[in-house]
Amino acid sequence: MNTVVKDYNFLKPFNCDDLIRLGNNFDGGYVVSREIVRNSDALVSFGYNYEPSFEYDYIKESPSPVFIYDYSCSSRKLIGRLLESSLKFILNMRIRRERPKFYFNTLITHLTFIKNRKVNFFKKKVVGNFLENKAKLFEPTITIDKIFKEINFKKIIFKCDIEGSEYEIIDEFIKYQDRIGLAVIEFHNLDRDLKVFNEGVRKILKYFTIIHIHGNNNSTLLKDVNIPCVPEITFINNKYIKERRSGNKNFPIETLDYPNKISEDDLFFNFI
Repeated sequence: MNTVVKDYNFLKPFNCDDLIRLGNNFDGGYVVSREIVRNSDALVSFGYNYEPSFEYDYIKESPSPVFIYDYSCSSRKLIGRLLESSLKFILNMRIRRERPKFYFNTLITHLTFIKNRKVNFFKKKVVGNFLENKAKLFEPTITIDKIFKEINFKKIIFKCDIEGSEYEIIDEFIKYQDRIGLAVIEFHNLDRDLKVFNEGVRKILKYFTIIHIHGNNNSTLLKDVNIPCVPEITFINNKYIKERRSGNKNFPIETLDYPNKISEDDLFFNFI
């Protein structure tokens, strides 16, 4: 077991008695509080990458709507890749038969998901306020300020997996902390952005408490620190914390956590 250095004990989760997993048993699943999910009135999800199992499980637990923001996903893009891969296969250009089938199945999954009556899908890139005017030409963007002005919900579940851009939106996220009951955020590139990560998480911890952490095994543990380079962290709003008790110290947790990359072992680490 790899022990996390003491300076990072601020990441040690506190106890939560009703942890459940929403989503599949690999990349795309996250651990949350069942009570907070069931009492929520909306899920706001940044980044889904054609993998909607978390959102589908949320809909099973809660009758509330889902709002998805992901610029990287589109039917048009999938149709283009399907046609390209099919043509290459027909022309015998050494492309495997599975590629056209993969894009076809992904397209059907995507269309079925975004047509769900509870799902509101927006092909927009979430950016910080200071970056909105610097977006690439023809790249539709939106800020947390605009999102929270458009959706008038008070008990939101927040999920964020936007490949490193999460650091850009932390200040705006905190502005609306009173409307967010629980947040799952996947942080990236700690081997490069450790200082930014530390500052961002400490800002969040002024209003939230960590109840779970898991390491994405597509990356590794940070050398000499023993925290994941890509940690998935679940935060609960402090107003829902009735009693602060120490939680699990050893991760991953059996029956809750699974390796993102199923062909390799999960990342094992523990807190003192």
